[in-house]
Amino acid sequence: MSENNQLAGLSLIKCEMVGNSIMLLRVEDRQNKNTFSQALTNEIDICLQIINRSENLKAVVITGYDSYFLSGGSKQELFELHKGAMQFTDINTYRFGIDCNVPVIAAMQGHAIGGGFVMGLFCDLAVISRESIYTFNFMKYGFTPGMGATYIASEKLGAALSCEMLLTARRYRGEMLKTKGVAFDVLPRAEVLGASLDIAEALAEMPRKSLVHLKKHMNIRLNRELGECIERELALHELTIHEPEVRSRITKLF
Repeated sequence: MSENNQLAGLSLIKCEMVGNSIMLLRVEDRQNKNTFSQALTNEIDICLQIINRSENLKAVVITGYDSYFLSGGSKQELFELHKGAMQFTDINTYRFGIDCNVPVIAAMQGHAIGGGFVMGLFCDLAVISRESIYTFNFMKYGFTPGMGATYIASEKLGAALSCEMLLTARRYRGEMLKTKGVAFDVLPRAEVLGASLDIAEALAEMPRKSLVHLKKHMNIRLNRELGECIERELALHELTIHEPEVRSRITKLF
């Protein structure tokens, strides 16, 4: 199947080219509010494969719809994790930004929740909105964070803020994160995508080969340390995620 046919066959992600070398991915699983359903994760994987086969792309922008960016694991997936029928490493969607050959900008115009926030932070660059909610909600359901959250939170948000957000599962609006000194641009929701595309256009002026090799070089430490972090997170899950209280919290709070 040709790449154009593959893209045309997607139902939850709208892909469009901006100029000759920027791909814009609009994630729009409205029924599930952009949770990591099997259908959505499959489509994200298809997009990743197409992007990495391209010899023309220089940047990717990923965004959501309306007030949602990405919402992390679905209720069914949380139950599967609780039962031990799966591990979070069975779904590597959160690694999208790392595994793309070219730089990825997360245009987090809407709420970024749990694994959805993690996925946004693993992108190379990010822009967030003043109005939207950003949270690591793992502990709300009674189990320790996964998907590399304990690594990337500290890397991108700083030790103090990441510790607070991971332990308390507190929800922060972008405007509050700005007062706490996050390094991202924090803009009105309506301006997030435009600002992200501006960044992508600046990247598109650079030689593709240099972008690819610089990104790979800059992620050497991340890839090395992330693997060790994931192993520790999985061990913590074995200690926490199978507790009866976790199932009760998922049922009550999701």
